Amino acid sequence: MPVLSLSMDLADSTCAKNKIQRRCTTLAHAHRQFELLARLFYRAETALYTRLVTEGVPITSIFQMKSIGDEVWVVIDLPDSGPSDAFNTRVAAVLRAAIATACQDVSFRYTKRPLTADEEAADPPKSTLRTVSVSLGVKIFVDLIDDAVETSQIRLDVFQKDLSSLLRTSGPSNARIPLVRPTAASILERLGGFTLTLAGQVKYRTDYIGPNVDHFFRAAKGAQVGRVAVGAWLLARLTDLSGKPLRPRPGRKIVVPAGKAIYRFSVAKHIRLRKKDLKGFRQGYDVYVLRDRSIEKVMATAGFVGVHGLRP
Repeated sequence: MPVLSLSMDLADSTCAKNKIQRRCTTLAHAHRQFELLARLFYRAETALYTRLVTEGVPITSIFQMKSIGDEVWVVIDLPDSGPSDAFNTRVAAVLRAAIATACQDVSFRYTKRPLTADEEAADPPKSTLRTVSVSLGVKIFVDLIDDAVETSQIRLDVFQKDLSSLLRTSGPSNARIPLVRPTAASILERLGGFTLTLAGQVKYRTDYIGPNVDHFFRAAKGAQVGRVAVGAWLLARLTDLSGKPLRPRPGRKIVVPAGKAIYRFSVAKHIRLRKKDLKGFRQGYDVYVLRDRSIEKVMATAGFVGVHGLRP
């Protein structure tokens, strides 16, 4: 079950959030900036999906596996059949969409104090307002996962088997706080990540386990701010115009034939991850930073921007 795996997150977001919390005069005002930051990141995420579809990836082939704050893990199915260059076509589409997303910053300005109602209503905002700027780059890593086990059904089986004991574990009694007895549906949703439909069916999200999955997240350390990093496993499966495996070299371009189109990506950087960087694995790994300057030029003036904590 080979799939393309993609991770996207904001660079230095933890440092930025700590600075926001220290500078804002109230905690509620800081929380509003966190909400804006999340909203802008989610816009970047949906823009990635839109670009994937625009590049020819079916929306039904895209799965968001996990989202934790300003980090997201996505897998994209590879075509089961089709022309011999179907793999090249799907990978080129994903790389182009990823490059267009990674070269855009998530940025906004906020005031250290909450705005008054009149200041909130002013459009454009008053120029006398003193604001703080935040600009965070997007990092994307893409690689191939070609050996993993799908675990969602296994997880559901275990939770259903242990559901009776979970229902009995209701916690200590408290006379002042009435004890709300959990339902099977609430436990499956809160602890298992499943959704019980009105028809009694259980819906669950896809998930995988295997050394390739662990390797993917270890290798994601090679991601660079504002760029797309690609693992050697994926690049080794791409073929050039003569049908031979690609050989990426820093400072050179790789040419990827995809149907009637031919795409060229610049190999901007080679990163050699050492064995100690890949905890649990016995050898290092090569990661390459790819660029498409024609896409970057078009996207240079675009971005995901908000102001003063006002929602975009």
